[in-house]
Amino acid sequence: RYAEIRGWPGAPTADDVTGVAVHTDLPAAGAFACSDERLNRLHRMALWTLRSNIHGLPTDCPARERCGWLGDAHIVCEYAILNYRSRTFWQKYLDDIDTTRAGNSGLPCNVAPGKRACGTARPDWMAAAVLIPWYLWLYYGDDDAMRRHWDAIETVLAHFDRLADGGILAGGYGDWFDPGVSAYPRFTPEELTTTVWYYRCTDVAARMAAHLGRGSAAERHAAQAERIARAFVARFYDAEHHTFGSQTADAMALQFGLVPPGAAAAVAASLAADVRRHDTHLTVGIMGLRVLFDALTRHGYGQLALALMHQDTYPGLGHLIARGATTLWEYWGEAEVDDRHGPRSLNHPMMGGYDNWFYTTLAGIRPDPDAPGFRHTLLQPHPIAGLDWVSAYHDSPHGRIASAWRMD
Repeated sequence: RYAEIRGWPGAPTADDVTGVAVHTDLPAAGAFACSDERLNRLHRMALWTLRSNIHGLPTDCPARERCGWLGDAHIVCEYAILNYRSRTFWQKYLDDIDTTRAGNSGLPCNVAPGKRACGTARPDWMAAAVLIPWYLWLYYGDDDAMRRHWDAIETVLAHFDRLADGGILAGGYGDWFDPGVSAYPRFTPEELTTTVWYYRCTDVAARMAAHLGRGSAAERHAAQAERIARAFVARFYDAEHHTFGSQTADAMALQFGLVPPGAAAAVAASLAADVRRHDTHLTVGIMGLRVLFDALTRHGYGQLALALMHQDTYPGLGHLIARGATTLWEYWGEAEVDDRHGPRSLNHPMMGGYDNWFYTTLAGIRPDPDAPGFRHTLLQPHPIAGLDWVSAYHDSPHGRIASAWRMD
């Protein structure tokens, strides 16, 4: 967005300068468009932010740190795959994660690779070592990654089991940069989101182990996932009010199947009520932003999700656009954050997880976890009153999957 020019004779004009976007050469793997220009703009912002941070590894920002933070990586991995042919890119990044395990008891570091010596990764960041092999299998049918990195997956899960207390895992970064004056979350307890990732990693590891013919590991991880789910509900679920306590908490519980049987509709209603209670504003950080719009739309509150996308006052994506944002910011634009921590990044793809919503929910193109790699495709679009049409495609290993609908 900005260029520093030195030694120019006189005053340069825009015509004197050519800008070249430099990034890893990932061919397009999808496209999305709809009748709502705000959604199209937010899609372009997510892509521009991601492309700015694809440089041989998924960087957190192109200006300040330029590091491969693991938490950022697993938040952006799915929307990167939906938009770009990035299979080998993510395979290479898993190898980068492996380089941090040597001399660290086999555990990944927070950054892989990077200029920082950040020590052993926090659990919700370390989840990348399990989730990225899962995404490669889910979207590409690529089981090579899980085979080559199975030792890392088992080492990470064993570490989680040792740290957990009765199925509850704490010690993560949490729902990073929800609205407020600190990077650390204030709306959602850190141990809640960390436990969700603990469950998710254990659950998908059971599925990967079954595929690899590791029957005892599959049974062990499946049983552990059930124990974590029971502990999660016992610790965090408010049965009287049908909520886990925040927008992020309810959305993640709905997205990952952690809601008590028969309670999904009530939890979704509580989630919608919380959004309305905040005058149609979100209270989420990077983890909630990844799943909030999916959870609302898939449970009948698509118009509320659309209204959130059009929220032009703080905190909201429209508020950032009104302040001149052309890429996604690291935070929700609070001046106090800049004062306390120094200027924040204005180009951070970890905030782009909502881009999945365009493909997997509005257009409804989803891989089937029982037939990974789009050997079987789930097509479940969600029309929303207020949108006239949606059109999207994704180029899967088995060919192009296109979805389009129109209100008539």
